[in-house]
Amino acid sequence: MFQTWGRRDGLGGLTFPEIARISYERYRSTADYIASSSGLGINMQVAPIGQAFESVYNNSDIPFAGLYRQDGSHLSRTGNYLASACVAGTIMGS
Repeated sequence: MFQTWGRRDGLGGLTFPEIARISYERYRSTADYIASSSGLGINMQVAPIGQAFESVYNNSDIPFAGLYRQDGSHLSRTGNYLASACVAGTIMGS
């Protein structure tokens, strides 16, 4: 499962970090529900893209705005690279 990222400038009065945290909690609970209700023993993982964006927002030398295109919602090449790395890491288990 693919966790989305927050908009660069927040949304509806929520800041970027608040959106990232809410997003991950919702995706994790949905993944847990699907796994438990399927009866197939599925271990569904969530690629923590929103958390990676939050890490850049809080700790990185990379300009946070550089992860987005000018519209503040869609990803730049740098943002796509980060998202892709998160998906690959989730698939590979690292």
